[in-house]
Amino acid sequence: MSEALIIEQNLPLFNELGIDIEKFGLSSFIVTRIPNYFSKGDEKEILNTIFQFILTNRKPTNAELFKDLAATLACKRSIKANHFINNYEIEKLLENLERCDNPYTCPHGRPVIIHITKHELEQMFKRTL
Repeated sequence: MSEALIIEQNLPLFNELGIDIEKFGLSSFIVTRIPNYFSKGDEKEILNTIFQFILTNRKPTNAELFKDLAATLACKRSIKANHFINNYEIEKLLENLERCDNPYTCPHGRPVIIHITKHELEQMFKRTL
């Protein structure tokens, strides 16, 4: 019940995200509209991420919620292991990365670019003298 109350208090925040939610019973809700930027098939997971953020932060600001949602969506749509991309996609990815304010980490702080010295590389392949 306490979680339902927190969600109900934050319904205007959902509306600003383009999500329409209606109360359904005492502690349930029905989602009647979601925005286009939700990946098809990931709607439930994205909504759960938003719910958890609101329940954890109690009174989040729009900026905090948008930042967290953007970071989550960015990671959801990132290139995963065993997903291969062609040369054109690689070039576009590097061009876009170059335009970022901070190209060194993902929105959650994981490294995107690392620096390895020649000596470190030689050590990895046991080629040092």
